Amino acid sequence: MNAADESAHQAERIRRAGARPHFAPEEAVLAVHRDHLRELAAALGRPPAVLVLGATPELADLGLETGCPVIQADRSAEVLAAAEVRRRVADRSNERVLCSDWSRLEGVPDGSIDFVMGDAALNNVPAAAQQAVFAELRRVMRGGGVCSLKQIVTPDPIPARYEMANALAAYRHGDLSASEFYIIVRFASFHAELFEPDGSLLDGRRVFEAIDDMMRAGTLTREEFAFLDSRRGRTRHTIFTAAAQRDLLQSELGECAIVPVPGGCHYEDILNLFRVAVAP
Repeated sequence: MNAADESAHQAERIRRAGARPHFAPEEAVLAVHRDHLRELAAALGRPPAVLVLGATPELADLGLETGCPVIQADRSAEVLAAAEVRRRVADRSNERVLCSDWSRLEGVPDGSIDFVMGDAALNNVPAAAQQAVFAELRRVMRGGGVCSLKQIVTPDPIPARYEMANALAAYRHGDLSASEFYIIVRFASFHAELFEPDGSLLDGRRVFEAIDDMMRAGTLTREEFAFLDSRRGRTRHTIFTAAAQRDLLQSELGECAIVPVPGGCHYEDILNLFRVAVAP
């Protein structure tokens, strides 16, 4: 599939998902980003200049609500337009929407960005292409800036409770919410069979093909399959372990810490937050 077809597919998926899609940042995650942004604003004595990686209006809104100038960047104008329905802040005068690849942020001056946010943004960049993205972030960020990034990671080791039979039993027993069940199935239950170590890839298309097989085998009820199928995707995610992700961010950008999400959840070792203090 070429880039134009993939952009059209993703835009249509975003449009179908509506104003509050399942893949939007959780409120607990937004609270952590907000804390990081406010801490930096206090240290600088002014609203930080914000860069949002991806068509994620929730993150752009967070910056605008804090009084920050915001650049929201994605390579697809179609995806950016589709996500506009999720905007909550009416006054967008302090926002610039940039249709650009993250490895070439055209029109963003050197050293002009204080704070970068992303919601699984780097998971959408092939491992071989990430060096160019990091180089561009180093170019546009001021020394002493902060990156606040949510990333999908692979638990190491993957716990037995994430095996498909165990996750399904927990869901049926009421121990997992529907969203928790989906996250576990999508990113952990089929890891052993489907993960491609050469590119650190988990292909969404193959995951849902495995779910289709389970339905045909009678392992899933019609209701269970319908729920999972409603979240069907085909993104090829680049996924590292939490330690490998932290080490990569630290080697490329600056001191990195894994930040716990308040409240916890059953998949807190699949979705992690990383705070990077960019080297001066």
